[in-house]
Amino acid sequence: MIRADRGWKIPPELIHVENELLEAFQESNQDWPELPQDLKGLLTLCRRYWQEGKNEGLQFYRGIIKPYPEGRHFTYIKRDDGGEDVYVAVRELPKDCLQPGTHVEFALKKAYDKKKERESFQATNVRRIME
Repeated sequence: MIRADRGWKIPPELIHVENELLEAFQESNQDWPELPQDLKGLLTLCRRYWQEGKNEGLQFYRGIIKPYPEGRHFTYIKRDDGGEDVYVAVRELPKDCLQPGTHVEFALKKAYDKKKERESFQATNVRRIME
């Protein structure tokens, strides 16, 4: 429905996956899930599933945003587990995480530290811990 509304092509692989799902539901005697019949409801559902799934499988760590001078484009997160401080670009921080001292959860992604000339890690998927 979304692809048709947007005028997007439906790839054969997508049709194949849908058919496999239909077969799996039929073989297990389960009904196909009820989906919204309007475009807005379907988009909302897709966004919710995407948000829930985007962090699936990621290991999260905890820490505190370290102080940084105004105007600097990066800071560090002091890890609660005692590991090395983790670089994070200020633009990657959600608005509610910009304040130094904020408790956060974050995942790690590989990066390269030019200053130390070695592989390192950078914080990603940063989110505030509500205490």
